[in-house]
Amino acid sequence: MREYAVPAGGSVHCAVAPNDELLVSRMRAPLAGVRRLDALFSYSFAPGEEQRLQDLPFDAEAGELLLAHKLAEVRRMPSHDVTLRLLSVDDAGEREIARYTFHHGGAPPA
Repeated sequence: MREYAVPAGGSVHCAVAPNDELLVSRMRAPLAGVRRLDALFSYSFAPGEEQRLQDLPFDAEAGELLLAHKLAEVRRMPSHDVTLRLLSVDDAGEREIARYTFHHGGAPPA
């Protein structure tokens, strides 16, 4: 398993190895009072495009979101940067609660 923990507003250099079976991102965020959590992903190789995941399960008390990634998809991607924005969504609209940057490529850290 390859795991990357990132604080709110932080960034990390990351990669996957051929023998990795699971890739997990742990993103710390101020989640108290959040009713629904969405994530917006933007990739440096696709400027202007975003992918949205809606209504993610999270534990507000733990103050972090865990995401497991599809390794086959990650392995097919070129070296790139990913910006992930966490959004709190409620009846009043949405607001960004945290942003993260993942610099993907190269050999994984030991």
